Amino acid sequence: MKSLTEKQQVLAAALVLLVVKLMLWPFVEVTDADAVSRILFSFDWAKNPGWISDTIWPPAHFYVLGIGTFISSNKTLFPILIHIVVSWLAFFPVYAWMKNNSNHQKALITALLFSFSPLVLRLGNTPLAESFLLLLLPAALYFLTRPNKHSVDIIWTGLMMTIACSFRYEAWLLSALLGTYFLFKKEIINFLLFGAVSALFPVIWMISQYYSTGDLFYGIHGNSAWTEDHMGMQFESDPEILGRRLWFFPFSILIATGPIVWLLWVAQKKSRQAIDKFSIILPLAYVAIMIYQAVNGDLMLHHRFSAGLLILLLPLINQVEWKKREFAYSSIILTLCLSLVYPMNGIAPIPRLKNREIVEAVEKCNSIAKPNQGVIIDFMGWDNSYYSLLYSKSNKTVLINDLMTENETSQLLQDELSKNSLLIVLKSGNQLDQVLKKDNTFSIKKSWLSTDEKYFILEIEKK
Repeated sequence: MKSLTEKQQVLAAALVLLVVKLMLWPFVEVTDADAVSRILFSFDWAKNPGWISDTIWPPAHFYVLGIGTFISSNKTLFPILIHIVVSWLAFFPVYAWMKNNSNHQKALITALLFSFSPLVLRLGNTPLAESFLLLLLPAALYFLTRPNKHSVDIIWTGLMMTIACSFRYEAWLLSALLGTYFLFKKEIINFLLFGAVSALFPVIWMISQYYSTGDLFYGIHGNSAWTEDHMGMQFESDPEILGRRLWFFPFSILIATGPIVWLLWVAQKKSRQAIDKFSIILPLAYVAIMIYQAVNGDLMLHHRFSAGLLILLLPLINQVEWKKREFAYSSIILTLCLSLVYPMNGIAPIPRLKNREIVEAVEKCNSIAKPNQGVIIDFMGWDNSYYSLLYSKSNKTVLINDLMTENETSQLLQDELSKNSLLIVLKSGNQLDQVLKKDNTFSIKKSWLSTDEKYFILEIEKK
């Protein structure tokens, strides 16, 4: 009877979580540049499906999004829905993993704290591969920590991790760190078995990339080149920048979990003493590597990169004694409220474009665009530009590269105008605006002006 009651509570909590996620769905907008890039790449892949081997990102996420194009041609419907479902399903392995070493009440509260974290809610509303890490890593840790585990549990742990490796490079590092668990426990046979299974995808991917590009670590090198060369995230001696990179991920976790959890964890000495040493060593090692990469310029300061760290910290959170369930639920509400008022980008549970003038511009552009008319989106910041690119209904939409020179921008306009007239969404004072003012070969008609007079829609054609 007790077991039935526990199952009913778990299912009821899961149902409430799903209802909340579905209620948030109508307010979700895809604003992340990486998410937009992944969607557009997947739509292109679906036109000519095949094995992907020459991208800097692991390929599994493209396959999932690409297959979704056969379900719906809407560029946002399936990508958002599948991530809502995947992030919701993560509730179950988190609960099962926590219950391996505690009671039902603690496991349920920890699973709810995790699932209602603003970071987890946001990732569930954004088409990024971290959502699959939220599901697969807890599943792997569930099998790893089962009482009286057998070889089949080690195989399942390895399988969950090798699938995770096909979505995110963080999983490669996490697999290596989990391998040390077996060394820590002096389980050499399990270490070898886990290593062989978890390395299946990384080995296949490296060989595949070597044959395609000549570089075993093409993806990893490509990611580093992007962050260091394109984004300019190299080491800087400015104390403020250094401090921001040192503190970013610990502070990201504080926002994702809320302060009450850690205040209680520090205050409850008995809870801290009950935790397994490896459960402290593992997240400390992981966050140390993340901070080193951030300081070194190999890792951008995005809250989504905190997903793996949040999962590794769950055994610590699971040790907290909640005297009343209402107190735990109040902590969840407070955490969500704080995330909404905090000004840092990428942490609010519902991704939405802050600049509503851009939303209005895109809607206006879609309403006045003629059939087969090209659209050029000026670079107006990452979120604004990529939102505009994704939500433009024209299949001939081009985004201005933020690194293009004036000559390159002018040449792009000439090339596109050789096909037909263009609609241009741009920001006053930007490089594209300057090019249009200098070049007198264009006939320009202003079709729309934002209320703050910063954004325009122009229709241009050759004189």
